[in-house]
Amino acid sequence: MLAACDMAGRDFRGLPVTRVDLGGMQFAVRTNGTKAEAIRLNRMLRPRMDLVGPLAGLAIEQVSGCRVRQISGDVAVVTARLQCAKGAAPTGGSSAYKCKLQGLDALDGFASEALTCHPDTG
Repeated sequence: MLAACDMAGRDFRGLPVTRVDLGGMQFAVRTNGTKAEAIRLNRMLRPRMDLVGPLAGLAIEQVSGCRVRQISGDVAVVTARLQCAKGAAPTGGSSAYKCKLQGLDALDGFASEALTCHPDTG
């Protein structure tokens, strides 16, 4: 069986990766300035962007510490433009997180306050 691929896109190669487990999906997230990439690692039967996109956005916000301004891409690779606080740069943090979503209705606008995340220690 082929394992999930998390090969970084051109703008993200060689950058550190943070794995985020969120809402039953696993993402490999990389940030580069005000851009970010989330690669979905798990298998899904008929994935839909209206579910994958917001969860990828939340994963990116968790890793970067910035708000997601815009997302694009597809159900496998989501890219985002970030809006960070004035003078702040995206942060890295832990190399893996486990997150619990406090309800799918909280996805509107990538409400990262609807997340409870902890570093994944194994």
